[in-house]
Amino acid sequence: MSMNQIILLNPFKFEKRKMDIPILLEGEILVQIKRIGICGTDIHAFHGNQPFFSYPRILGHELSGIVVDENSNNKDLLGESVAILPYLSCGKCNSCLRGKTNCCANLKVMGVHVDGGFCEYIAVPQTNIIDGNGLNLDFLALVEPLSISYHGIIRADISEKDWVIVFGTGPIGIGALMFAKSKTDKIILIDVNEHRITFCQHKLGIFYAFNGDDIELYEKIKNITNGNFGDIVLDATGNKKAMQQQLNYLGHGGKWILIGLQKEELNISHPEFHKREATLMSSRNATKEDFQKVLNKINDKKIDASILMSHTLFFEEVMDHFLETIKDSNLIKGIIKVNELEK
Repeated sequence: MSMNQIILLNPFKFEKRKMDIPILLEGEILVQIKRIGICGTDIHAFHGNQPFFSYPRILGHELSGIVVDENSNNKDLLGESVAILPYLSCGKCNSCLRGKTNCCANLKVMGVHVDGGFCEYIAVPQTNIIDGNGLNLDFLALVEPLSISYHGIIRADISEKDWVIVFGTGPIGIGALMFAKSKTDKIILIDVNEHRITFCQHKLGIFYAFNGDDIELYEKIKNITNGNFGDIVLDATGNKKAMQQQLNYLGHGGKWILIGLQKEELNISHPEFHKREATLMSSRNATKEDFQKVLNKINDKKIDASILMSHTLFFEEVMDHFLETIKDSNLIKGIIKVNELEK
């Protein structure tokens, strides 16, 4: 049997191909892909500026689908809706042995280091299957980006007394705002996209929201925080210019969490960093435990994942309309529906 897959040959160039449905190896499960979230990683790869990326590549790591076959004696998942943990860890390195599979020394991420889910079927290790527990396919595709946000917030270890400044209001930043709100009401968001700033004010109830290009931004943040600035500064931009400025908004004794990723070196003032006795952390991907906790929070309606979904694209339309979709200034999160055109 054959299936369709869409390959990114080079920046700005997709090609659709017919390929055989994957033959399962021991321990793998065959999933019929139903939803694919369009991630910033996919957009950066399409434009040719994604770190740790090579071409050609099948994109797609925000995935949900239906289990249609599995290579094990346990058939409990057959026909079930699932999310996919797209991080393929080795299980043997020091990070994996300490439970930090999200930053495995030999990590391969579907759609980045190895081929991903822009296809109709995919073979997945059984350990990377997340039982959907009744959650709909749209929300299951959102578990991955929300888990990245959640992992960053867990790394930050926010208390109710903390001022939290979130730079960037893409899906990861919006997710971070959602989870930060459960920890503190002292939240400030900063972006340069007025549509997203307004979106977060209205949909999330964020009171302190500013444009990063505001020449009075520093003084405004200083006044709001009584001169203390942020106890937590979290980057969800992946933008070098934005990241270079963030130390200015970090208070003494504060933590700077970098979820965003960019390709170049960051240069900071060591004296400014040192005098704060600041903590700098990266936050990479998420763990299976993060996925399960986020799935449960969506199911329990502790967060509203639906507000992320702004655009829908059918798999059959990707070749002709992907660029149009990602260029839309109102884009928050695009969801690709696979084998759903007739529905």
